[in-house]
Amino acid sequence: MLGSTQLMGLDLAFPDVCLTPPVLLPIPYPDMGLPMMAIPIAVTILFTGGFAHNMMTTTPITLGDFPGVGTGVLSHTVVAPSRRLILNSYTTFLFGTPANRLCCIGPQNWINTIGFSLIPGTLAVLFLAP
Repeated sequence: MLGSTQLMGLDLAFPDVCLTPPVLLPIPYPDMGLPMMAIPIAVTILFTGGFAHNMMTTTPITLGDFPGVGTGVLSHTVVAPSRRLILNSYTTFLFGTPANRLCCIGPQNWINTIGFSLIPGTLAVLFLAP
């Protein structure tokens, strides 16, 4: 799988069910996290000129659920952080934690929905290990 970096990419989650005014109806929205806005931990490891992402990397805000300002049904937040915790490269460690790669899974908008890394951060780095 392709590696995740600070250069580009997209994390997508659907549905992110948020309460939408004026009646606070639960309506699903797409939730997008941009790895370019992430806070990297492995700041001395660069893949094609961008900081490498590992399991500790956090994206502080996600986009897409702005109309649901009545907050998320589970998390009671809007525009909240996301992380990638499952299906990382568990045999490739960057700064002591597994490296992130394409198709990693994790919570978005705190715990309101589950998202995937759908667009890779680089096309030059492959993590072939499980």
